[in-house]
Amino acid sequence: ASSPVTDAAALHSMRLIAAHLRRAVFDAEDETARTMISYADYLAGLAFNSAGLGWIAGMTNAVCAEYIAAPASECAAVFLPHVLQYYGGGSETTRELFIDVAEALGCAGDGTEDVVDACVL
Repeated sequence: ASSPVTDAAALHSMRLIAAHLRRAVFDAEDETARTMISYADYLAGLAFNSAGLGWIAGMTNAVCAEYIAAPASECAAVFLPHVLQYYGGGSETTRELFIDVAEALGCAGDGTEDVVDACVL
């Protein structure tokens, strides 16, 4: 289950990915960017291990492995917007976490639900 520790690890992982992913992909010699992506991967793993993977991973593993001959990453990309939309309609606590996600991803805005709708959902 989510906790302040898992949320902190996940949010910092998102910040690192938002800041370094493009450089890591487009410049294989950028050791700093590649190191930060590795660190982001580690932090995401810590969060997943403690909080659980949730609906996207569960549906991807169950549906794609059994019924669709497609890579899990492609299935996750199909499920992601639908699951986020479902979560976004949830509790006030969930909406507050989505505002944190939008800010971690570097979305400009004033911390309102409009930013969440534009950036995360």
